[in-house]
Amino acid sequence: MLIIILCSCKQSETRLEVPKFNTIDYHYLKIFKAENENFSLLFFGGAYFNATVVVRNCHELEPEDSLQSSKCGPFAKIFKIKKSCKTSVFDVERNHFLKLNADSIVKYKFIYITRDVMTDSLTVTFTNNHIPVK
Repeated sequence: MLIIILCSCKQSETRLEVPKFNTIDYHYLKIFKAENENFSLLFFGGAYFNATVVVRNCHELEPEDSLQSSKCGPFAKIFKIKKSCKTSVFDVERNHFLKLNADSIVKYKFIYITRDVMTDSLTVTFTNNHIPVK
């Protein structure tokens, strides 16, 4: 009787949904070693070329070597950040301060910060897909 009960029970299957990244997405994740679900990439648009930007993640100042000029796209700077804590960004020349809470970051793999040169306004975009730059 026990064998019949065990055979008639269906095994439950648990799947973890993993975002499917396209080739460009995966390329950026691989270059910055951010494939792990604990990390996101913080992109600064072209208006930030030659700008001094201070990024603090998990209450720590990002080390100087984490500041990279992108050799694989039209972005001024790209940072790998931990998703589990808040991130603050300070643009020294323009006196812009931006705080990104962990609640906002944790759901997304890519965060884009762009600046409109004409109005000097900032736009922050959270996404799980790479945004092609026009």
